[in-house]
Amino acid sequence: MAERNDYSDPNGLTASFRRLLREVEALRRALERAEERADSVAQHLAALQQSVGRCQSQSPDAHPNPAPHRPPSESSFLLKLAAQSGVQTLKIAQQPTGEASVWIDGANPFHLSLTLASLLSVLALAHPGTNDELVGWKSLAEVTEHLQKQLGRPFTPHAIHQLVSRLRSALAVSGGVNPFLVQTHPKLGLRFALRKPSPPPTP
Repeated sequence: MAERNDYSDPNGLTASFRRLLREVEALRRALERAEERADSVAQHLAALQQSVGRCQSQSPDAHPNPAPHRPPSESSFLLKLAAQSGVQTLKIAQQPTGEASVWIDGANPFHLSLTLASLLSVLALAHPGTNDELVGWKSLAEVTEHLQKQLGRPFTPHAIHQLVSRLRSALAVSGGVNPFLVQTHPKLGLRFALRKPSPPPTP
Protein backbone atom coordinates (compact mmCIF):
# COMPACT_ATOMS: atom_id res chain seq x y z
CA MET A 1 0.00 0.00 0.00
CA ALA A 2 1.27 3.46 -0.89
CA GLU A 3 2.37 5.68 1.96
CA ARG A 4 -0.32 8.19 2.91
CA ASN A 5 0.75 11.70 3.88
CA ASP A 6 -1.63 13.56 6.17
CA TYR A 7 -0.76 17.18 5.51
CA SER A 8 -3.63 18.38 7.69
CA ASP A 9 -1.86 17.12 10.81
CA PRO A 10 0.85 19.60 11.93
CA ASN A 11 2.94 16.83 13.46
CA GLY A 12 2.66 14.73 10.32
CA LEU A 13 3.51 17.75 8.16
CA THR A 14 6.66 18.46 10.16
CA ALA A 15 7.74 14.83 10.01
CA SER A 16 7.15 14.69 6.25
CA PHE A 17 9.07 17.91 5.73
CA ARG A 18 12.08 16.60 7.67
CA ARG A 19 11.96 13.28 5.85
CA LEU A 20 11.93 14.99 2.46
CA LEU A 21 14.84 17.22 3.48
CA ARG A 22 16.84 14.12 4.42
CA GLU A 23 15.99 12.50 1.09
CA VAL A 24 17.02 15.61 -0.85
CA GLU A 25 20.33 15.79 1.03
CA ALA A 26 20.99 12.10 0.42
CA LEU A 27 20.28 12.52 -3.29
CA ARG A 28 22.54 15.58 -3.48
CA ARG A 29 25.43 13.66 -1.88
CA ALA A 30 24.84 10.70 -4.22
CA LEU A 31 24.91 13.00 -7.25
CA GLU A 32 28.15 14.63 -6.07
CA ARG A 33 29.77 11.22 -5.56
CA ALA A 34 28.59 10.05 -8.99
CA GLU A 35 29.95 13.18 -10.65
CA GLU A 36 33.29 12.85 -8.86
CA ARG A 37 33.48 9.22 -9.96
CA ALA A 38 32.67 10.18 -13.56
CA ASP A 39 35.41 12.84 -13.50
CA SER A 40 37.90 10.36 -12.12
CA VAL A 41 37.08 7.73 -14.75
CA ALA A 42 37.29 10.31 -17.56
CA GLN A 43 40.68 11.50 -16.33
CA HIS A 44 42.02 7.95 -16.08
CA LEU A 45 40.76 7.22 -19.62
CA ALA A 46 42.46 10.37 -20.94
CA ALA A 47 45.72 9.44 -19.20
CA LEU A 48 45.50 5.90 -20.61
CA GLN A 49 44.88 7.24 -24.10
CA GLN A 50 47.92 9.52 -23.85
CA SER A 51 50.07 6.63 -22.59
CA VAL A 52 48.96 4.39 -25.46
CA GLY A 53 49.75 7.17 -27.94
CA ARG A 54 53.23 7.65 -26.49
CA CYS A 55 53.92 3.90 -26.57
CA GLN A 56 52.84 3.67 -30.20
CA SER A 57 54.98 6.64 -31.28
CA GLN A 58 58.13 5.75 -29.39
CA SER A 59 60.95 3.70 -30.86
CA PRO A 60 64.24 2.56 -29.27
CA ASP A 61 66.19 5.42 -30.89
CA ALA A 62 63.44 8.05 -30.75
CA HIS A 63 64.99 9.86 -27.79
CA PRO A 64 68.74 9.23 -27.65
CA ASN A 65 69.22 12.11 -25.20
CA PRO A 66 66.24 12.17 -22.85
CA ALA A 67 65.60 15.32 -20.84
CA PRO A 68 66.85 15.19 -17.26
CA HIS A 69 64.24 14.30 -14.67
CA ARG A 70 63.11 17.23 -12.57
CA PRO A 71 61.95 16.82 -8.98
CA PRO A 72 58.21 17.55 -8.45
CA SER A 73 58.90 20.76 -6.51
CA GLU A 74 60.98 22.21 -9.34
CA SER A 75 58.44 21.16 -11.96
CA SER A 76 55.63 22.80 -10.00
CA PHE A 77 57.64 25.99 -9.64
CA LEU A 78 58.27 26.15 -13.39
CA LEU A 79 54.61 25.48 -14.19
CA LYS A 80 53.49 28.24 -11.81
CA LEU A 81 56.01 30.60 -13.38
CA ALA A 82 54.76 29.78 -16.89
CA ALA A 83 51.13 30.29 -15.81
CA GLN A 84 51.80 33.89 -14.75
CA SER A 85 51.59 35.10 -18.36
CA GLY A 86 48.12 33.59 -18.68
CA VAL A 87 46.18 32.58 -21.79
CA GLN A 88 44.59 34.79 -24.42
CA THR A 89 41.27 33.07 -25.06
CA LEU A 90 38.87 30.74 -23.27
CA LYS A 91 35.65 29.33 -24.73
CA ILE A 92 33.22 27.04 -22.91
CA ALA A 93 30.19 25.46 -24.60
CA GLN A 94 27.73 23.12 -22.92
CA GLN A 95 26.93 19.95 -24.86
CA PRO A 96 23.65 17.96 -25.04
CA THR A 97 25.40 15.16 -23.12
CA GLY A 98 25.58 17.41 -20.04
CA GLU A 99 29.33 17.89 -20.36
CA ALA A 100 31.03 21.04 -21.62
CA SER A 101 33.60 21.48 -24.37
CA VAL A 102 36.50 23.80 -23.58
CA TRP A 103 38.87 25.59 -25.95
CA ILE A 104 41.95 27.39 -24.62
CA ASP A 105 43.96 29.59 -26.97
CA GLY A 106 42.39 27.88 -29.96
CA ALA A 107 43.82 24.44 -29.17
CA ASN A 108 41.85 21.24 -29.65
CA PRO A 109 38.78 21.06 -27.39
CA PHE A 110 38.54 18.85 -24.35
CA HIS A 111 35.63 17.99 -22.10
CA LEU A 112 34.79 18.85 -18.51
CA SER A 113 31.86 17.96 -16.32
CA LEU A 114 29.24 20.68 -15.97
CA THR A 115 30.36 21.41 -12.40
CA LEU A 116 34.02 21.85 -13.31
CA ALA A 117 33.16 23.88 -16.40
CA SER A 118 30.97 26.15 -14.29
CA LEU A 119 33.80 26.66 -11.81
CA LEU A 120 36.17 27.47 -14.66
CA SER A 121 33.76 30.06 -16.07
CA VAL A 122 33.41 31.68 -12.64
CA LEU A 123 37.18 31.85 -12.12
CA ALA A 124 37.57 33.46 -15.56
CA LEU A 125 34.99 36.20 -14.96
CA ALA A 126 36.24 39.74 -15.44
CA HIS A 127 36.73 41.42 -12.10
CA PRO A 128 38.04 44.91 -11.31
CA GLY A 129 40.84 45.82 -9.00
CA THR A 130 43.92 44.06 -10.42
CA ASN A 131 47.11 45.77 -11.50
CA ASP A 132 48.32 43.01 -13.83
CA GLU A 133 47.21 41.79 -17.25
CA LEU A 134 44.91 39.04 -15.98
CA VAL A 135 41.28 38.98 -14.90
CA GLY A 136 40.73 39.88 -11.27
CA TRP A 137 40.83 37.69 -8.21
CA LYS A 138 37.59 36.45 -6.64
CA SER A 139 37.14 35.73 -2.97
CA LEU A 140 36.08 32.26 -1.89
CA ALA A 141 32.69 33.68 -0.92
CA GLU A 142 32.24 35.23 -4.38
CA VAL A 143 33.16 31.99 -6.13
CA THR A 144 30.75 30.06 -3.90
CA GLU A 145 27.91 32.52 -4.57
CA HIS A 146 28.38 32.46 -8.35
CA LEU A 147 28.64 28.68 -8.46
CA GLN A 148 25.52 28.21 -6.34
CA LYS A 149 23.57 30.52 -8.66
CA GLN A 150 24.76 28.67 -11.77
CA LEU A 151 24.17 25.14 -10.49
CA GLY A 152 21.33 25.68 -8.03
CA ARG A 153 22.84 23.82 -5.11
CA PRO A 154 24.90 24.81 -2.06
CA PHE A 155 28.67 24.46 -1.80
CA THR A 156 30.83 24.55 1.30
CA PRO A 157 34.32 26.13 1.30
CA HIS A 158 35.77 22.62 1.57
CA ALA A 159 33.81 21.54 -1.52
CA ILE A 160 35.15 24.54 -3.48
CA HIS A 161 38.74 23.64 -2.57
CA GLN A 162 38.10 20.05 -3.70
CA LEU A 163 36.64 21.28 -6.99
CA VAL A 164 39.68 23.49 -7.58
CA SER A 165 41.93 20.46 -7.13
CA ARG A 166 39.77 18.40 -9.49
CA LEU A 167 39.72 21.20 -12.07
CA ARG A 168 43.51 21.43 -12.06
CA SER A 169 43.76 17.68 -12.51
CA ALA A 170 41.23 17.71 -15.36
CA LEU A 171 43.02 20.56 -17.15
CA ALA A 172 46.31 18.67 -17.01
CA VAL A 173 45.01 15.21 -17.87
CA SER A 174 42.12 15.87 -20.25
CA GLY A 175 43.31 19.10 -21.82
CA GLY A 176 47.09 18.90 -21.60
CA VAL A 177 46.91 22.38 -20.06
CA ASN A 178 49.08 23.89 -17.34
CA PRO A 179 47.06 23.15 -14.16
CA PHE A 180 48.44 26.23 -12.41
CA LEU A 181 46.47 28.45 -14.76
CA VAL A 182 43.97 27.97 -11.95
CA GLN A 183 45.60 30.35 -9.50
CA THR A 184 45.02 30.60 -5.76
CA HIS A 185 46.31 33.14 -3.26
CA PRO A 186 45.78 33.05 0.52
CA LYS A 187 44.84 36.74 0.62
CA LEU A 188 43.62 37.59 -2.88
CA GLY A 189 41.48 34.54 -3.60
CA LEU A 190 41.09 32.53 -6.79
CA ARG A 191 41.08 33.11 -10.55
CA PHE A 192 41.83 31.56 -13.93
CA ALA A 193 44.84 33.17 -15.58
CA LEU A 194 42.97 34.65 -18.52
CA ARG A 195 44.34 37.87 -19.99
CA LYS A 196 42.12 40.93 -19.95
CA PRO A 197 40.76 42.00 -23.33
CA SER A 198 42.87 44.64 -25.02
CA PRO A 199 41.32 48.11 -24.81
CA PRO A 200 39.94 49.46 -28.10
CA PRO A 201 42.35 51.74 -29.97
CA THR A 202 42.01 55.43 -29.32
CA PRO A 203 40.48 57.18 -32.33
